[in-house]
Amino acid sequence: MLHAQFGSIGPLKVGSPVKIAGVTVGKVAATTLNQTTYAAIVDFDINSGVKIPKDSSAAIESASLLGGDYLSIAPGGSDTMLKPGGAIVVTQSAINIESLLGKFVFSAANFASTAAKGKPGQSGANAQNAGAKPNLPGLTPGNKTP
Repeated sequence: MLHAQFGSIGPLKVGSPVKIAGVTVGKVAATTLNQTTYAAIVDFDINSGVKIPKDSSAAIESASLLGGDYLSIAPGGSDTMLKPGGAIVVTQSAINIESLLGKFVFSAANFASTAAKGKPGQSGANAQNAGAKPNLPGLTPGNKTP
């Protein structure tokens, strides 16, 4: 059994697959909370014969928008392998898809609202520069660069 510590594991569950390069090489055995740091600890088993370099990293990833989270391991280049009970130190927490989509929708709505306010009757600098090409240093009409 190996271990990894994360800031958040999202919906990762006991029994979720552990994958390397998309190939299932083990499964999540347990998830616990570190009572001191409030970090999530994931214990996982790797199939016999699969060796994990000591400098590997782990990330919690989603197979799809509908769920199916798994623990992904990116093998490092070390010649030293993790021993049973060892820990992967470099980790990336789960991304909260719902939160990310919510931020995107809010941002898109805000952008659309701002764009709608500026379209009818442009005035001032916006009207003067509408359709103008940016003036870049060294690039004037007829001045070509090699």
